Amino acid sequence: EEEIARTLCLPGEDPFSRTFVARDDRHIVATLSVLDTAPVKRNILLSAPPSARAAVALLRLLAAPFPGFCVPKIGNPLRLLTVRHFACEDGHEEALRFLLRQARREAFGKRFTFLVFGLHESDPLRSLVRGMPGFTFSSLAFATSLIAPARMEALAGGIPFEDYALV
Repeated sequence: EEEIARTLCLPGEDPFSRTFVARDDRHIVATLSVLDTAPVKRNILLSAPPSARAAVALLRLLAAPFPGFCVPKIGNPLRLLTVRHFACEDGHEEALRFLLRQARREAFGKRFTFLVFGLHESDPLRSLVRGMPGFTFSSLAFATSLIAPARMEALAGGIPFEDYALV
């Protein structure tokens, strides 16, 4: 966490990062890290369809009595807490789901607008987020090679290791 903070932040800045660990006795069975990427990346809500604008305005009114609830505003940066470097041993997916719930609580407690959890559409860990409220954003990745065209089929059929949350 200290290395990430030194790399991403200006002197005097205090980014939020935390690593969550689930253990079975002394053995680590799941881990998940979260990071505030604001020092290196800003996401600004530029526009929204009229229905989403109305929903956000209504949500802002309903959230007024709750000071911990952070509602996005058009034209303002979104405070995103990004999940990075998550893993679990086979059979311990529930431990990782628990860590993800802990990360959601932490994001809410630190007044982040959203917790970002990037997964490939074929990743078997997608089951972790079933039943949790959220938004799905799709993105396209492109790759080409004149040297190893056969390798491209294997790449297209696989699951990328690196998400693009920090790109």
